[in-house]
This record gives sequence, structure tokens and C-alpha cells, in this order.
Amino acid sequence: MKVEVNEQPKRFYLAFSDKWVSVVGHEITVGEYKFSAVATPKNIIFSEATSGVKIISMPMSFPIYMLTTTKEDTISFYQYIGKKLKRIIEKDSNFNSKIEVWKNKALDLLGEMPPIEDVDERMILAGKSDEIH
Repeated sequence: MKVEVNEQPKRFYLAFSDKWVSVVGHEITVGEYKFSAVATPKNIIFSEATSGVKIISMPMSFPIYMLTTTKEDTISFYQYIGKKLKRIIEKDSNFNSKIEVWKNKALDLLGEMPPIEDVDERMILAGKSDEIH
């Protein structure tokens, strides 16, 4: 199974108990599976992309913060996590079935997931405007 991290930021949706929550992160592809990697001030959340279900949540510790200070470092760290996700998939002979259950449960609780879309990186990196509207 090949592990790839897409450098293009994407808008993903995480399945919370009462709604889809829009987040921006990177896509990790492990074989035929897709995951989102989303950094928050407290955690990095790795979720199955088509269901929005959390697979791994890692506290944003100082060492992880130092490993993810640049985009290139972050992509490299996500590549490392992709290898961990690969081991999780390989150990679980029912992974496909679990994804289907997660998708159906999220659909029943929250309705259709909004589409995943590319995010313009310039908007993320743009400075704050001084203009008052």
C-alpha cells in the first residue's frame, strides 16, 4: 500500500454529534483509503475522509509542534503518520466494513456530507487586512 500526502490544502468535514464541522487540512492517501489531517491549537486530528470519523487524535505537544513548523516539515510528519495508518489498516481485516458503517451512521445522523474541495492556499497565508469595512 502506497502512502501519499497531498500538499494542496483541502476543506474537509468532520462528523460531530450534531453537525458537520468544516476544517482545512491535508489529505493522506493510504492505498485506496483517504484521510484528513487537521491541525488545531490543541491536537492534530486524523479522520477517515469520506465519513468524517476520527481515527487518531494526537496532542499538539512541543516536540510535534517543532516537527511541524514549516509546510515541508508538516507534510513529512503526515507521511510518517500515514505509515501508522497503513499498519492500522493492515491489521484490521474489517476496515472496509467499518468505513461503510461509519458513512451510514454519519449519513443517518447528519445527512449528506458536504463535498471535499481544494482551498486557495493564498487565503490561508494572507496577512490580516488593515482596511475597515
